[in-house]
Amino acid sequence: MEERQYAHEAVTLLENADCIASRPAVKYRPPSRESSSGNLVQALEQGALTADELLRRYCTMVYAQTGSYEETARRLQIDRRTAKSRVDAGLLERLKAGHA
Repeated sequence: MEERQYAHEAVTLLENADCIASRPAVKYRPPSRESSSGNLVQALEQGALTADELLRRYCTMVYAQTGSYEETARRLQIDRRTAKSRVDAGLLERLKAGHA
């Protein structure tokens, strides 16, 4: 009896494996580091940002407004060193140039 049960379970597992294998593959697309801040709302709505990416963008945007790590940290209620380490120089340049 046990052999029959194991055989049935094995067949069920193989059938499930065939189902899974026949599904179309979904390609993982991580958020682009080159996306402009203008796409931030869209990226948030889609859940496409990691927490680090969100903090990096947000710190950079606030720093671009304030020009001060201390003020950025105060507004975001984070440590000044964290604010400084999260400011993205490339994004900051694009923000200053008006291209982001």
